[in-house]
Amino acid sequence: ATQIAVSVSINALIAIAEGSVIGLVAMAFFAVLREGLETAVFLVAAFQSSIDPQATSIGALRGLAVAVAIGAGIYTGGVRIDLARFFRYTGLVLVLVAAGLVSAALHTAHEAGWLNSLQGSTIDLDWLVRPGTGISALLTGMFGIQAHPVQAEVLGWLLYAIPVGLYVA
Repeated sequence: ATQIAVSVSINALIAIAEGSVIGLVAMAFFAVLREGLETAVFLVAAFQSSIDPQATSIGALRGLAVAVAIGAGIYTGGVRIDLARFFRYTGLVLVLVAAGLVSAALHTAHEAGWLNSLQGSTIDLDWLVRPGTGISALLTGMFGIQAHPVQAEVLGWLLYAIPVGLYVA
């Protein structure tokens, strides 16, 4: 996704330098189209893996409403928003999400039998990550935090989150 964003940015700069408004509009159109397709694929996956379609529908609609509200807020107050700070914080959240993906990949690798070392228990997070609760769904789904993470998951999460987080910050 980062390579695509850089490619879109470079192509946009070339279009501006050449004075091609159509090229700039096309690049913006395809960038938004790509994001829309990613959202659609994400929502389809969420609905297919859901046990409770009604709760998933409510969550999807709330998420889309928040996205629209944030977009409207950025549009109307864009001049007053410190975009550098805004993107720094959203970048840090994305780093935590990516660290969760690393942790989830290590968890899956163990389940597949590919990673059998560093499987000792580390910390009991039952008080925070109780299965069936909303906070558990958020922490596990977004950030990859399990109720009983093993050494490999914690190490992978930290080894990704700390250096990349420092780089982004």
